[in-house]
Amino acid sequence: MFPHVELTLQSGIEIGMSLEVPIPKNANQEGTKYWVASIVMACGPLLRLRYFGGDDRSLEFWFNLTKEAAHELGWCVKDNKKLEPPDIVLQRSPDCVEKLSEFLTTARTVPPEMLSGDGLSMTERIKQGMKVEVSDTLHPYKLWVATIIENVGGRLLLRYDTPGSSHKDFWMFCTSEHLHPYGFASKSDSTWFLEPPSSIVEMHTYEEWKDLLESAPKNYDLPEELFNNTMDHPKHEFKVGMKLEALSPIDQIKICPATIIKVFDDTYFLVHIDTYDEVSKGMDIETCLYNSTEKNTWLCTAEHPYIFPVGWAKKHDIKIVHPNGWTPKEDEFDWDEYLKDTQSTAAEERLFPERQSAINAGFERGMRLEAVDPECENIICAAHLTKIVDNLLWLKLDNYENTRPEHIVDMHSLQIFPVGWCESNYYPLKPPKDYTEICKKLQMPLKEEKKANILDIPISEPRSSLWCPKIYFNYRCFTGPMISKGKLATLPKAVGPGPVILVMREVLSMIVSVGYRSARILKVLQCDSKPDPGYHLEVLKAKHKNNTYRASVAVVTSGDMVADFCRNICKKLMVCPNLFGPLYVPENECPDKCHKTSKAKFTASVGTGRRGKPKGYTSIMVQKPKPWGGRRKRRRGIEEALDGRPPLSEIDIMIQKGLEKEEKSDEFKTEPPSSNASDDSGSSFNDNRKTKDGGSPSSLNNKQHSSKFSQSSAVTRASKRERDWDTSIESDGSEGESEYVKLQKKQRRPKTRKLDSNPLFWSVDDVFRYLRKTNDCKDIAYRVKQEEIDGLAFLLLNLPSLTQHMKLRTSLAMKLCRHVEQVKVTFFLRHINEVEPEQYQIV
Repeated sequence: MFPHVELTLQSGIEIGMSLEVPIPKNANQEGTKYWVASIVMACGPLLRLRYFGGDDRSLEFWFNLTKEAAHELGWCVKDNKKLEPPDIVLQRSPDCVEKLSEFLTTARTVPPEMLSGDGLSMTERIKQGMKVEVSDTLHPYKLWVATIIENVGGRLLLRYDTPGSSHKDFWMFCTSEHLHPYGFASKSDSTWFLEPPSSIVEMHTYEEWKDLLESAPKNYDLPEELFNNTMDHPKHEFKVGMKLEALSPIDQIKICPATIIKVFDDTYFLVHIDTYDEVSKGMDIETCLYNSTEKNTWLCTAEHPYIFPVGWAKKHDIKIVHPNGWTPKEDEFDWDEYLKDTQSTAAEERLFPERQSAINAGFERGMRLEAVDPECENIICAAHLTKIVDNLLWLKLDNYENTRPEHIVDMHSLQIFPVGWCESNYYPLKPPKDYTEICKKLQMPLKEEKKANILDIPISEPRSSLWCPKIYFNYRCFTGPMISKGKLATLPKAVGPGPVILVMREVLSMIVSVGYRSARILKVLQCDSKPDPGYHLEVLKAKHKNNTYRASVAVVTSGDMVADFCRNICKKLMVCPNLFGPLYVPENECPDKCHKTSKAKFTASVGTGRRGKPKGYTSIMVQKPKPWGGRRKRRRGIEEALDGRPPLSEIDIMIQKGLEKEEKSDEFKTEPPSSNASDDSGSSFNDNRKTKDGGSPSSLNNKQHSSKFSQSSAVTRASKRERDWDTSIESDGSEGESEYVKLQKKQRRPKTRKLDSNPLFWSVDDVFRYLRKTNDCKDIAYRVKQEEIDGLAFLLLNLPSLTQHMKLRTSLAMKLCRHVEQVKVTFFLRHINEVEPEQYQIV
């Protein structure tokens, strides 16, 4: 979108280029040796290089062009330096010296100017005081010498060389085709010549200009690669007197009728904005040439962005401004009437090349950018796009009032820059007018101290409903039973001013952090119901004894309510109402006289006199994940968890959450309680979500039985242990597996699968045949086979790989992950020590 800016940032160093670098010296080495290295990575002046002859990454190293001297290819031969490989390269590639000559025939060298130390990018190599030759605004081949006064990210402030003290400064971007290296006119053909610019030629005599030209230095050392911006333009077929539409050069907002007044050659011509003369019934070409300036004339090529065929403005609903001196019969401009009145012809539309689209290039209405003020080129303003037509952008400068009109620029104009360009180049940006108003609100003007008023209230601060004044922490006041005075004294003196919600959240977070027990303060501030109008819920956190607590606290949203809100919070915390708030309280000058009053005044009205948790109490502690499969015992009405099992894996936790509904439905299936084999859709995590009364019909029957017959309590405890450690096996329901099922129940293991062989050595077809025999994953078998998943890959499947790479639905992915986990358990229990069969071994 901004190609001229991108060009100034390019360094010319590309990956794959080669250069000659010095080799670190050994203890017995005399002189510096060099060897060829290629660029693997480039980060500005920091290069990642690899020695020639080494193909692995162990021979790569970092090289800083600003601190170390490197040279282009061939430098060692010219300066009679040794070109020898390092010892480590010679060991790995003994014939690297013989191969070097063949490599150098095709290698690309780093440009010497990149290694001179003057800078890598075009912007860095352009120095203040350099001389250039600038094209005239009205003549394509007339040049004059100018000096670079300032370089701002490639935007150059130039000053014409003049005989006297008078001078004219102007801005031009370094990629402009109007810039040429010093000496360009003398080295090129006779078409180009040096002559003072049209705008300042009359300021001095001919002799003065001639003396200046003869005294100019003939040989000026300037990098050859700079300012070579000459472009090849297509040939045109325009003729003198043709009419067309053009953008007015003076304000760049009006589309006006214009005339071609001069054709230099088949590339360049002049277009002059029309002024109507009643006497000549049109405009005099000779007069226009004499009065031509950069304010009413464009120097054009066929691709000029600001000239258009007749009818272009009407086609795009753009109003044409009437020529000065011409009065139309109707309000709207009519080209037919104007051409008939001036007895002229319109330039054919075929003479204009097809225009590029700014929308296709990425521009959109409302986009923000930085643009040069057309009335003062020293100023760059924040701007936004209001309209886009073909290659033209309508810009609105944000720092001016609505009375300032928009102006039009080309999508490739050198007068527009991306957001942040001024900041990155340390150039002042004129901000939007709204930004200036906001900054005024943020400024804290110095206030005169009033001895009569002991309260330091920021009177002159804005009273916006969204703005919060400065909040002071008056640690000298009474801190109550929950807040530590010592911790409170370590807080900043004040917070703010700023947005209400942001400031109040920060204040409450600080108050929670300075409590003796942060969780207790958080519980006091917690809002369990819907907040009142004018309040907003904010989540605050606290830590106490390795536990994390979280609570929703109601915070005011209006600055007018801040003072009352702070007093109410202080009342809840049983502290002085002025402990924190918009009032600054000096020592022993509290309005509520907390330093003299009994402390019972602040604590008496709070509390019910009862100890313990009140009715309806909800905990604010963040629950930690419980270990997987914790066995529980009921002893004297107290349930105790017996740890000793590994924690849940990440996949198990995901499966547990995803199959919650499925598990709940399985708990109430009407199947015989004596069934040992579980269905494939069942879950091994039902054990961890049992309620106090049990979660299955068999457990309910056991508890009813124990309530009638006390002697069966041992049976109840046995059934409880069986529920807490499910030993059922996922099987296909065949009768031949009953013995294996009973064996697994006795060993009290997690759910496993009946496998005929070691899954680690399965082929793709073995995995497919196995999944087709299952009840839960047979629908996924073809999908797994398409991915060519063998036994090892099958055991490594996880939820991210199934959902992100195989694009499975979450439900299917969790079902397959659960199946894989059970196959893993079987593998570790039965097959982990098996030797790889011969048919799978690689010879």
